Amino acid sequence: MSTALVSIVIAALLLASVALVAQASFTSVAGLADAWKDMEVRTGEVARTDIEVVDTTRQSQLVDVIIRNSGETSLWDFDMWDVIVQYYQSSGTYHQKRLPYTATAPPGNNEWTVIGVYLDAGNQTPEVYQPGLLDPEEELLIRLKLSPAASGGGPHRVIVGSSAGVTVTGTF
Repeated sequence: MSTALVSIVIAALLLASVALVAQASFTSVAGLADAWKDMEVRTGEVARTDIEVVDTTRQSQLVDVIIRNSGETSLWDFDMWDVIVQYYQSSGTYHQKRLPYTATAPPGNNEWTVIGVYLDAGNQTPEVYQPGLLDPEEELLIRLKLSPAASGGGPHRVIVGSSAGVTVTGTF
């Protein structure tokens, strides 16, 4: 009789242990499935996002870069974008810098800002749809201020990375 009671207690403990392990496994699999879905959404957004450098101009310390949204998604969060420059100054000293974003124009030394979003930045044709967002086929004009200034020769490089993780490289 005592062995039967012990057997029942042991069986109950085994069933409870199996139930706890199964519950933990189901919770882990559900978390993994949610993470996988989030990754698929993010990957799809990156696949539909594309930007290209249309033009760059330089006057002394200021560099203007026109970027076209050639993808299928609208872009914003310009303060989350990255701008990196690689250039030589007149003395031959090489500089490689990540420039922080500023909302004020003109930007301070070694900063960049958004001048505007346009249908055609070269002609300064203003955007019409969703002001402030870089919609497909619209152009973004950004201005960098380099200190010290880049040399008159070149080429120098600017790398722009959007908040969606897409990057583009241009020369000035």
